[in-house]
Parts: sequence; C-alpha cells; structure tokens
Amino acid sequence: MNIKCERERQVMLKNAKIGRMLSIGCTVLILIAVGTYIIIHVYANMQPQAKNVTNSTLQLLYRAYFPFDTKKSPNYELACIIQSVGAAYAAVSYSAIDTLIAMLILHLCAQLTNLQYKLKNLISEVEYGKEMKFREKLAVIVNRHEHLNRFAESMEESFNALLLVHMLFCTLQFCFLSYSLLSAIDNGEKDQLSLYQLPSFIIYVISSLLQLFIYCYVGEKLEIESTELSYAAYQCEWYTLSSQETRDLIFVMSRAKIPLGITAGKFCSFSYLLFSNVLKTSMGYLSVLLTIRD
Repeated sequence: MNIKCERERQVMLKNAKIGRMLSIGCTVLILIAVGTYIIIHVYANMQPQAKNVTNSTLQLLYRAYFPFDTKKSPNYELACIIQSVGAAYAAVSYSAIDTLIAMLILHLCAQLTNLQYKLKNLISEVEYGKEMKFREKLAVIVNRHEHLNRFAESMEESFNALLLVHMLFCTLQFCFLSYSLLSAIDNGEKDQLSLYQLPSFIIYVISSLLQLFIYCYVGEKLEIESTELSYAAYQCEWYTLSSQETRDLIFVMSRAKIPLGITAGKFCSFSYLLFSNVLKTSMGYLSVLLTIRD
C-alpha cells in the first residue's frame, strides 16, 4: 500500500534470493543425506556375504512394525520403498520449518534496511512532488518501526520454544555422533564404520551444522539491522533541524538501541557466538564421555 522505489525492491529481492538459496540448499543437502543412507543400506544387502544369508536376517531401513511379514519377498522390498518415501517426506518437512523461519527473518531484515534508508534521507526526501513536513515523515517511520517490532516479537513468541529444543538437540547430537565415530575408530569396528558409511555420516553432520548455522546467521543479521536504525537517525541531516525536532529523533534512537532477535526459549539469542558455544559445549560433553569410557 506504500509507494516503493526501485532501490527498496532490489533490497527485498536480494534477501528473497538468499532465502531461496538457503531453502534449496538445505532441502537438497538433507535429501542427499537420506539418499546416501538408503543407497548404502541397499548396497550392503547386495554384497556376496549378504546374499548368502536368509531373509530373516535382512534389516529394514529403519526399525518399524508393519501389519504384514516383512521377512518375505516382495513384502521386504515394499516396506523399504515405503520407508524411503516416508524418510524423504520427513526430511523435507524438517528442513522446511528451518528455512521458513529463516525466510521470514530475512524478509524482516530487508524491511529494516529500507527503513534505515528512509531515515537517512528524512530531511531531504521529497514525495509526491513536494516536501513533506518533518514530523509527518517521522511519524510514518515510527509507525512502520513499531509494525516491524511487533512482527519480530510475534515470531519470537511463536518459535522460541521450538528453537530451544532444536539447539539442545543439536548440542547432544554432535556430541553423540562424534563419540560413536571415535569409538568405532578406536575399537577397529570396520563393520560398523566402513568407507561406504563415512559419506553418509559426514553429509548428515554437515546438514545438521548448516541448519543450526542458518538460525545463527539470520539471528545475527536481525540484531545488526535493528540496531543500525539508531545510526541511520544520526546520519540524517539533523543539524538543520530545530532543537525540538532534533529531540524527536532521540526517541527513535533510544528505541532502536534495543536489538531485535530470535532466542532459544528466551535463554540466549541466536548469533555467531552461540554457534561457537554450541560446538564447544558439544566437544566438552564428548571429552567427558571419552574420559568415563577410558
């Protein structure tokens, strides 16, 4: 409903393209991880030593209960196909939640960037062919800022519990996966960690790390863009205003000093620092497990 210039459109398109690349990249990566696991499982069953065993020893892709005997053919093949399709849908759904939140936050960041540009050009901006009064233009910016703040608070209230579970799960997941990897190497269990299983393991770890990093990336970006609004107020030509009009800008600067962000259950904000802390905490837990084992 508001008049938008070409520059604002380009800013929105830039962030939309980033969100699109993240969405496609995460979906493709997690599908590769699932596909690699399935291919490795099928390849293991096709080995000569696997062909000589009875059907009763064949394992499904994932442990599950079916209303029919999965040890017989073609029931076994049918169950594997059902599990493959279900795993693909579950992986895409899991990735879609992460990318949806990331795209919403990137959209908000683009709106804050456009608001910064309007605030920087608050004095010299001309709309509808005539110069508007300072307080009228400032009121439009303030109202828009409050709308964006409410949007950020709405996202925070909707997703903070989910993000807390995700962060805790990633911390424990990195710890246990690393412990399993080191234990298999130390014990020389080649049947549990073969060269064919390593690609699936590596891709899965990379996919999990990427999903956590996306939250930290958009959280850091949102915090920076929200606080940059106070600097944008300082960069406008405030020295040409009267003392009363200048004091109005102080309220905008004071409000913008409170950073927006997404948190994990309101305990900590997602940022690059949190990403490094999660990795360090996981390695700390891993060190404890290795010490207990030894």
